[in-house]
Amino acid sequence: MGVATVVRFTSARMLRAVLPLLLSAPALAAPHYSFYDYPGAIATLFLGLNDRGVAVGFTPLNSPEISFYFDIHGHLFTPIANIPGFDETEVWNVNDAGTTVGIAHADDYSTESAFFRDSDGNVTLLPHPGLPYSEAQGINDAGDVVGEAWNADWSQAVGYLYRPADGSFTDFLPSPDTEVHGINNKGEVVGSVQLDAGAAYKNSPAGGYGFYRSRNGAITFFLVDGMGPVPRSINDEGIVSGEIFEADGTIKGFVVAFDDANCVPGTAHFRAVHTSLIVAPGQVSTLVQAVTDRGETAGVVVDASGGTHGFVATP
Repeated sequence: MGVATVVRFTSARMLRAVLPLLLSAPALAAPHYSFYDYPGAIATLFLGLNDRGVAVGFTPLNSPEISFYFDIHGHLFTPIANIPGFDETEVWNVNDAGTTVGIAHADDYSTESAFFRDSDGNVTLLPHPGLPYSEAQGINDAGDVVGEAWNADWSQAVGYLYRPADGSFTDFLPSPDTEVHGINNKGEVVGSVQLDAGAAYKNSPAGGYGFYRSRNGAITFFLVDGMGPVPRSINDEGIVSGEIFEADGTIKGFVVAFDDANCVPGTAHFRAVHTSLIVAPGQVSTLVQAVTDRGETAGVVVDASGGTHGFVATP
């Protein structure tokens, strides 16, 4: 594939994003990384990982795409059936009960719906009221779902929290690009958002920010090492994982801790985060998509030849 590979790493409207391979990455002593490819696939994405050792993801360059479960202990891939009525089904996350969430869409994204599917294969579509395109990207063990919904021309998104207990949608942080990726069993939520100048803090620049939403709805906007992060998951200890897009085109992962002890309901504040960024051994780019309560991580790596692989890292 030459010096670039195509990886779908954010919302469904960003089907193709090129990751230029410019630098070799230094090796890390720990944790232990294992890399996996779906048999016969051109590229493999690991996007979710539960505490029972089941990862989920899909193969973005196959036609049609193949979604799958992956048993990290038995090293076994199991394909997940496409949702009838849609050309593609992308599985983005899984909870401990085996319920998956994701995006079902037409090839040209003229139709799209968030969904969740229980371990018996029963599918529930989650169209967002009043918006034509919806995407589900996170789920906790209570079945609460987070994601984003888009307007007709994909120019405005809103984050949402869906509670199956009462069928309610709670919307937050509308912006030109709101991405909501993770929710833990406490109801804490993480994602990314595009903010106007001065919205994150006094005289803050316009651009992309990560956010942490506490149980009471308070928002913490944050940057990692001065850069706009893409937070992907949060475990029950408040550990957030995600990635940073560097100016040289490489992507590095991060893991940081949050808590809502000082979050006042209805407020927003800013936090500057500094941490050691993560690049898996021998890889050029590392996208950390999931972190479990045991500290395992999973995600996507890009190697020096342009290959895109799923990974699992254990402490």
